[in-house]
Amino acid sequence: MEVSLEHPKYYDGFTEVVNATPSVVTCDYLTGDYDFMLRIQTKSSESLEQLHRVIKNIQGVSATKTYFVLKEVKCGMSEADDV
Repeated sequence: MEVSLEHPKYYDGFTEVVNATPSVVTCDYLTGDYDFMLRIQTKSSESLEQLHRVIKNIQGVSATKTYFVLKEVKCGMSEADDV
């Protein structure tokens, strides 16, 4: 899920909620159209919907964009020099 904040002053409050939410597996701070990319893991579409409502109701959240992963093609970290 991509998340935009209205203003940087909401950064601390947003990250506190995200860090306290077990279903949010990772959270990356971004440049570009959105401010954060969340990787979420839930047991059902109903629990995803509930989490989506929680995130949309965090003070300062102005927009979200949600993706559903069909299949993970590659997962892992590489060193920047290994291009």
